Amino acid sequence: MNDSGENTREIRINPIVPTESVLVATARGMRPKEAEERVERGEHFVAIKPFAIRFEREIHILPLKHQAYFLKASRTELDDFARVLRRTMARLDKVVGGVQYNFFLHSVPHGREFDDRQESYHWHLEICPRTSIPTGFQLGSGLFVSTVSPELAAESLRNADIDGD
Repeated sequence: MNDSGENTREIRINPIVPTESVLVATARGMRPKEAEERVERGEHFVAIKPFAIRFEREIHILPLKHQAYFLKASRTELDDFARVLRRTMARLDKVVGGVQYNFFLHSVPHGREFDDRQESYHWHLEICPRTSIPTGFQLGSGLFVSTVSPELAAESLRNADIDGD
């Protein structure tokens, strides 16, 4: 919570490289052919299958370099973001087509009280396909159960035959 009582979601600084957020460290580790959790990669963005998720096929798209504000991305970066998003959605459609999606764009909040949070915040887009309905355990505990490992989910998405491959 911040001083005004508002709940904010921040990504903590990477303790190994203090000037780098955890999401940037994760993105940097997503080498084009070697990362098991990588779904799609562009010049400036990577789509990954996070290890801890709420939805089985949840995917995060994030910049490869640290950026706190979505609105400060350049035109070139946004073009690459659009390409990675389009290809990621095409992969999802091939694997889980016909489901509903929720999109959550996380960017550092605006306002002077958040000026000191730029180093610890990394903007990203969460794509959450609704492939199942949460049950009593999930609703009551707040813990979500996935029947597909992140590595296998990412592999099935990477292997999906989409136009332009």
